Amino acid sequence: TNIHFHFHIALSVSSSSRSPYRLVSYCIVSYCIVLCWLVLYCCIVYCCMAYFTLSNVPMTHNTFKVRAYCRRGVPVVRSSKSSMSSSLKSVGVLFDVDGTLADSTNLAYTATNEVLLRHGHKQISIEAYLKATIHTTPRRMAVHAHEDPEHPAGLVLAKDFDETYVQRVSEETTPFFPGVAEVVKYAHENDAALGVLSNACGDYARAVCAANGEAGALLAAANVVWGADDVDAPKPAPNGLRACVRALLGDEGDACSRCVYVGDAPTDGMAASAAGCRSVGVTWGAHGKEALADHFDVVVESGDALHEAIRHVLMQMQPIQT
Repeated sequence: TNIHFHFHIALSVSSSSRSPYRLVSYCIVSYCIVLCWLVLYCCIVYCCMAYFTLSNVPMTHNTFKVRAYCRRGVPVVRSSKSSMSSSLKSVGVLFDVDGTLADSTNLAYTATNEVLLRHGHKQISIEAYLKATIHTTPRRMAVHAHEDPEHPAGLVLAKDFDETYVQRVSEETTPFFPGVAEVVKYAHENDAALGVLSNACGDYARAVCAANGEAGALLAAANVVWGADDVDAPKPAPNGLRACVRALLGDEGDACSRCVYVGDAPTDGMAASAAGCRSVGVTWGAHGKEALADHFDVVVESGDALHEAIRHVLMQMQPIQT
């Protein structure tokens, strides 16, 4: 349209002029204007290509939708291997949240009793709370209220619980356990991909990472901080861990064997085993060493011991440099 417009100007002006020099001048001006438009168009296209290449996002008609989902924290597994290959790491370290990364027992226990009272149920003891943490939130709340993990009231109670305790997440209410932040930083410095998978809701897991400074930011950097509502099935099913590994390490057949999962519950170890991941159990959560021993490759009782276990497993998993 612009080209026809400028040629029309040139021709209409030249038709009213007897000078061939003026005709040539208008033609030159028209071509220069067209050339400027073409250069501007090429610059815009080049900038867009450079932006999407550096952002490692495939240029498709869904590109802007994918970016919006990522900002909301919804997991998006990119399907283009060529777009991922340059950023994928060779090994990964994944963490559970409650009882593994974060000391959140008091927050969750208090919120649980508040919700139970609000819905006309009796309060529970801390022992009952800890015992039921092997369940997802709906099943746990159903156990507390009706002693039946399948009771449909669990869904209503869980929704109220999630809304209650997610809003209260802070560095004071969900601090990382001693030594855990150092382990996260060590894994990052040794080129491991980092992620989080919890049986709590995804918004809670992301809020905990956001509240815990540099270590939390490192965990969230790959946008793999997921909860039970972000995956096909909660732990002990392996679906969530496999999806995390695909997002972090790609689709290669041995990817799960190059990832270690750190958790504090028997269901964490079961999920890791079923997915084909290595596993480390920690005893500072809801379960002791005896309950974890049969489900994890190794069980540790301190931050220093976890650091050593991760150091050892990363050495085993890292590919030999040739």
